[in-house]
Amino acid sequence: MFKKIRVTILLLILVVVATERWRAYHRTDWTMGLDVAVYPINGDNSQEAAAYIQTLQDADFDDIEEFFQEEAKRYGKGMFRPITLFLGPTVSELPPAPPGQGRSKLDIMLWSLKFRWWAWRHGDAPGLKPHVKLFLVYVDPTQREVVENSFALRESMAGTANLYGIRKQHKQNAVIIAHELLHTLGATDKYDPVGNYPRYPEGFAEPDANPRLPQQWPN
Repeated sequence: MFKKIRVTILLLILVVVATERWRAYHRTDWTMGLDVAVYPINGDNSQEAAAYIQTLQDADFDDIEEFFQEEAKRYGKGMFRPITLFLGPTVSELPPAPPGQGRSKLDIMLWSLKFRWWAWRHGDAPGLKPHVKLFLVYVDPTQREVVENSFALRESMAGTANLYGIRKQHKQNAVIIAHELLHTLGATDKYDPVGNYPRYPEGFAEPDANPRLPQQWPN
């Protein structure tokens, strides 16, 4: 009896994963607009992060919408608004932390399932059901000099962006949010994970420029 229950649970997990993968690949062909919900999280329970989250509005994410609109036009996609971001309610629970260095494939797989389950249970935004969920974890920059790495999964069309809860970091935060959003849509990183330097030529904004952009290789 226990074996049958275990097999049934595993089959249900496989069905959910397969459904998510099908949904991800058929919603990212850039023929239809995507609704993206962003959910703030106070990552360090600080008053500073809480105060910043209280100031957030939908308009704070207009720059990201405009970026995607401009890029869609540049690549010949005649879409008025390929991405629509709207601010969801604050989430009180932190997402599962990804496994650290030395992780095995099994560790990554188990974490991926945990995060998908967590993202499915959280982020019930009012109104339209979002196609993509992004959880924005804000921290007090005076208490933490370096934030954790952000991540996103295409299969679940969900991700986490670790950010500083301060207004002067707004544009830098927008870059990170857009970066993780692109990961949910299938984009890959264009840098060497070992040294964090951009791969040549795909990681360079202008690979034929002299000097190379965005930066020179180290000597």
